Amino acid sequence: YEDDLPGRLVNQLFYGRGRRLSTRIKWMITTGWNIWLKIATTLYDGVDTIGTGWDEIPACRNFDVGITVQWKH
Repeated sequence: YEDDLPGRLVNQLFYGRGRRLSTRIKWMITTGWNIWLKIATTLYDGVDTIGTGWDEIPACRNFDVGITVQWKH
């Protein structure tokens, strides 16, 4: 389980073949408004490509960025 951006749950299985590094930043813009930013990379051990078919990436690492705007009243 990875503590992700509000409203999103991530559970990636690596089967002992990878590592995940991520950080989350939260900005409180004004009362009730927040912006969350997540930057992450996944490193897979012993592979030359990630995925198959249309989703195939010719690398052993994958980067992702997420942004969430949250309003609480």
